[in-house]
Parts: sequence; C-alpha cells; structure tokens
Amino acid sequence: MAFRRIALTLGFCLALAALLGVALMPVAAFPQEPPRRLETPLGGVITQSMTLDLAGSPYVLNTSVVVTRGVTLTIEPGVVVQGTAWRELRVLGTLNAIGTMTQPITFTGSAWLGLVVDSGTARLRHATIEYACYSAPTGGVYTHPIFW
Repeated sequence: MAFRRIALTLGFCLALAALLGVALMPVAAFPQEPPRRLETPLGGVITQSMTLDLAGSPYVLNTSVVVTRGVTLTIEPGVVVQGTAWRELRVLGTLNAIGTMTQPITFTGSAWLGLVVDSGTARLRHATIEYACYSAPTGGVYTHPIFW
C-alpha cells in the first residue's frame, strides 16, 4: 500500500514537472514570425525627401499628403498606398514610384481623390492607380483608373 502511494505521488510529481517544464519553456525555443505592422499612417506635408519602403506597407493616407517643391518622395517596389475618403497625394516636388513586373506599386483606396501632380514631376513605372474619384485636366492631373 505504501509503495502504491509513493508511486502515485511520484507519478503526479513527474507529470506536474513535465507540465511546468513545457509552460515555462523559453519562447525562443519556438520560431515565430516577427509581428507584422498592419498599416503605416501617412499624412500631412512632406518637407524632407523620404522613402516609403516595403516593410511599412501598406501606407494609409489618414490625411491628404503634399510633397513640397524641392522634395522627393520615393516609393519602393511592392508598396501599397491606400487613400481614404476625400484624401489625395499631391505632388509639387518629385514622386518616384518605379515598381517591377513582379513587385508593382499600387495606389488604391475607397473614395479617395487620387494622385495630383501639380507643377511637380511624377515618374511611375509598373504602378497602378485605382479607385480614384476624380478625373479633371485642371490645375493638376487628377487620376481615374489609369494603369501604367
């Protein structure tokens, strides 16, 4: 009887130790993907040249964006820029959006105003502009589903 009690106690202790060992095992023992940012907010006036890289994609226009004169906004291949309602990307400086066949750049959104090149320069290659609300040849160039 005493032997059986010792065996049950020993079995319980071993099971408890195994459960605790698994529960307390360092997280590094299991490979995990790094946390992915869901989106990067973008808005306001850009006064210094900058690059939108793939790691921060998608970029969401939470307000309209203005690239000022003398400033360059570069967008890396594969980046997605999402406009929100009544927001635009206005270029007074330079926009370089050079995608590739395998990593195109996408400008998209829901009821967004689009890309406005207003006395600036825009170089787009392997880029898609979609779901923009307006198309007008006045002032700047308001885009409407145009594909490059």
